[in-house]
Amino acid sequence: MDITPPDRPFANAIEDSRRWHDVALRPDDIIISTPPKCGTTWTQGIVSSLMWPEGGEPGTLSGRSPWPDARFGPTEAMLEQVEAISHRRFLKSHAPAWALPLSPDVRYITVYRNPADALVSWGNHRESMMPEIMRMVNGAAAAVGVDPMPETWEGDWQVLFDEWRDLSNPIMHLASWWDRRHDDNVLLVHYADLYADLEAGMRRIADFLSLDVPEPAWPEVVDRCRMDSMREAARAVQPNRRVGFRDGVDSFYFKGGNGRGAELLPADVMASVDALASELLTPEAAGWLYQGGSSLPA
Repeated sequence: MDITPPDRPFANAIEDSRRWHDVALRPDDIIISTPPKCGTTWTQGIVSSLMWPEGGEPGTLSGRSPWPDARFGPTEAMLEQVEAISHRRFLKSHAPAWALPLSPDVRYITVYRNPADALVSWGNHRESMMPEIMRMVNGAAAAVGVDPMPETWEGDWQVLFDEWRDLSNPIMHLASWWDRRHDDNVLLVHYADLYADLEAGMRRIADFLSLDVPEPAWPEVVDRCRMDSMREAARAVQPNRRVGFRDGVDSFYFKGGNGRGAELLPADVMASVDALASELLTPEAAGWLYQGGSSLPA
């Protein structure tokens, strides 16, 4: 299997792409590579629903689709979990393209959202995250020489932007994948397109992954992936990784939707978001990131 190793690592207190080093990729693997708060869990749920169109999927979503980068446990335990998966694997990552192992035999789904909306959603995420979770990941990060993150966010949007700018934000992440957007094994998906027409977006993903969903099953396959349905399913299971949020599932699956960034961000912070996009993206890439569209520029 032809694999190009990462150019360089991507690490912060929460995640570390170096944890992929010993993951033995399989030819039919799927890697869902997204910035935080851009529809990661939604996309994992979509792939899961497409893979088990009649239901009966095994275990929890986080068990079916692990996050190798996360510092939520020892690397050895993560590797055991990933290797033990017997079905077609769909693994989560927030790492940009240059920090991931790349192979023409692996399918990569990248998902994006208007960056202002993603920043506002990150603010809700940080506000809801319990301090003890940040203490745990900060401790794991310190052990390998990575700087800690603040345990809490106190509501200053400029402070949050400065933190978000150095994370895997949608602007930096898209810059890493944009030149690969027409590769046969890479699919760029936009949150706004899924929000506008979930079934069309799911059919596009199914085609990309060569997943055959019986036509009579499509209504249920799609309904399982509507935000309310995923929220209720998560409430029923309460995966451990969501226990660390103040209101549990209701904090993790917050409002969704589009346009909250323009409503809530101060003008100077919005200007900082736009300036970062102008710095890192071509006008064509920035236009797609802000608005979406399944037809990508040439």
